[in-house]
Amino acid sequence: YFRQGAAAAAAAPGIMIHSMQRDRERRLRRKPRRKRGLVACLMALTGVALLGNLLTSPHLEAAADADGRPPGYRPPVEAASRVMATLPPAESSDARAAAAALSIVEALPPAPRIAYAVTVTEEPKASSVGFLDGAAVLAQSVLKAHQRSSYGAPAFVAFVSPRISRKTRSSLRGIGFRSIEKQLPISPEKIEGSFLRKLWTEPNEKFPDPTLRGGCCGAWELLKLYAWTLTEYERVVHVDMDCLLLHPIDELLSIDASLVYTADYNMMNDNQRKNKLTPAVQGGFLVVRPSLDVFQALVALMQRGKWGGKCSGWECTGVGHWWGGATIQGLLPYFYDRHAKTLSLKRASDLKAVEVDRCIYDNMGDKAVTNPLPYVGCSAARQTPFDEVKFAHFTVCQKPWTCNPARDPDDALKICLKLHAAWFDLRRDFEAEHGMPSEKKVCRRGYQKMAFPAGFGE
Repeated sequence: YFRQGAAAAAAAPGIMIHSMQRDRERRLRRKPRRKRGLVACLMALTGVALLGNLLTSPHLEAAADADGRPPGYRPPVEAASRVMATLPPAESSDARAAAAALSIVEALPPAPRIAYAVTVTEEPKASSVGFLDGAAVLAQSVLKAHQRSSYGAPAFVAFVSPRISRKTRSSLRGIGFRSIEKQLPISPEKIEGSFLRKLWTEPNEKFPDPTLRGGCCGAWELLKLYAWTLTEYERVVHVDMDCLLLHPIDELLSIDASLVYTADYNMMNDNQRKNKLTPAVQGGFLVVRPSLDVFQALVALMQRGKWGGKCSGWECTGVGHWWGGATIQGLLPYFYDRHAKTLSLKRASDLKAVEVDRCIYDNMGDKAVTNPLPYVGCSAARQTPFDEVKFAHFTVCQKPWTCNPARDPDDALKICLKLHAAWFDLRRDFEAEHGMPSEKKVCRRGYQKMAFPAGFGE
């Protein structure tokens, strides 16, 4: 008995120590659980709030409200508040987590509603001076114009072919473009029309890669069709690199149509215009309402490829019998004006295209259209006051990096000189914002490229 009592007494301090250690471990284990619970609650509430914002996306066919926003649109803060109001009462720790989640949502910028897209089909040559500079000034012009837009800050997307290098993609990323690599949306060898199939499948000495034959970029210009696949945006404005957005175009972004475009009447001959033939679509400015149904219908028509050869234009209609008519500049007018009548989609306006004034929304400084006058808009782009031009395209006016703006006798308003000056002003703005050296007279001794720092965008 005494031996047992002595042994128990000796073991008692050890038992008490172990018991205290177990209690301490239990307390320590409880604290992380509470913290993990708060973190989980915080993440869950943030996700619910963001989902609530997504569920309030606007109905595009309805009219805009008094603030110029489509009905149903709410900024993230308001959406998050509505979601939080539906949650059941919580304990104090959960309430703090919910408040923290709401503050995080309030700090988030609204998701872009509009995207500006470009297509890059070929790797820029080492001697090229205008590629990155053009992309940078284009993005700068869009950001500046959208400061006055009810649609908020836009996103930037570049559809790039597999030939585009990682370095070029990194440079585009530094400017703000998200590069999306795309293959041709069609199979050239499976095109039903024999003329177009041979054009893009049979190489020759000048075109070892036959898909580059025809128009500006051959079949690769069809990468522009991927603008219809960006369904996360309300509208996608697909433009060329040699362009400027000078003023907001909100009035175009709310039009209930699949495509808003300008016509290139000078691409057509006099007889085509006199006969009221469907006009050529100018491929440098396309306002698209994304729709996978429309994209698939366009690709299906392109895969049929019954253009050229013994017939004139698409399906022997004459539409598209001009430069670039085998792709965007001929495909789109034929699709919306002729082929759409044979189709049926859930939303009828997905088969609708609307032409707008080329002097305002895609001013190229080209010659006046007469005999007859344009179907829509003004006749003389060069006689449009500079302050009225909302979107400019440097084709006839020449690229700014040539340092040689067109000086035509009938350009009394000097529209080309003013557009070039606006381009260089925006270039200097970009350089200042990115801490790059800038010169007032860039063309003093030939064009001086923008001094992008080494590794820009990487």
